[in-house]
Amino acid sequence: MHIFGLVTGPFVTVLVGKKRSSYTLHRNLVCDRSSHFRAALLGQFEEASTGIIEFPDLEDSVFKLFILWIYGSHIEKLSSHDDLNRCIALMCFARTILLEELHNDCMDTIRKYFRARTSVKANPPVTAIHICLAYHTVPELPTLRLFVCLEAALHMRFKSMKELTNGTDGGIFHQVEQGGDFAVDFTKMLVYQSKGYHQYVAAGKTFSKAYDCMYHSHSASDTCQYAGKATNDDVTALIVGAIRYLAKEQMLETES
Repeated sequence: MHIFGLVTGPFVTVLVGKKRSSYTLHRNLVCDRSSHFRAALLGQFEEASTGIIEFPDLEDSVFKLFILWIYGSHIEKLSSHDDLNRCIALMCFARTILLEELHNDCMDTIRKYFRARTSVKANPPVTAIHICLAYHTVPELPTLRLFVCLEAALHMRFKSMKELTNGTDGGIFHQVEQGGDFAVDFTKMLVYQSKGYHQYVAAGKTFSKAYDCMYHSHSASDTCQYAGKATNDDVTALIVGAIRYLAKEQMLETES
């Protein structure tokens, strides 16, 4: 339903953060967009009778981004590490309230942020800080883990052993040395790259919508619709297979 048909009727009060900041939203709108809100406000839970729902662990700045998005605005271009952190927090919130469209918009915005930072052969767009963030701080986001790992592996493939053990690159190499999930995923990505798909990824950074969709969550929605074919169908199939395989593994890990 179009947004104009949803901004009528009763309101719901949302209390955010430890200070319980109060926000008033259209109930029809949030219930239409999110099955989490729909179950809480239209089901048999206490929130249905009180018209109040709480998110005590959410920051106001993140919820304000959600309000802008749900009323029709776009996620603004990220320009700083703080912007990145807020977008990741918004992505986590989208996962909590089962809103795949917002989750996918956040993932697209995060990818654009990293892609804009530098070229593949220059200083790494992904650092050890981002790896720790994706694999330890918010491990419940498998698509973010996947993207961070791919970017790190793609960049490190062009480096000498001296470069791998020093400076910013040394931080990434140290994460691999520590073992764990990142080391396993990183190794798998290097194997896939050795099969040739890095040539497509590195060539002008022209990505098809089919490739973009591989970083999306579509457990309750249809995959993205796109037209045309990628430059190299065989290589695209390899990318798709690699990402789906790793994403499926990570999804199973986070759900267990």
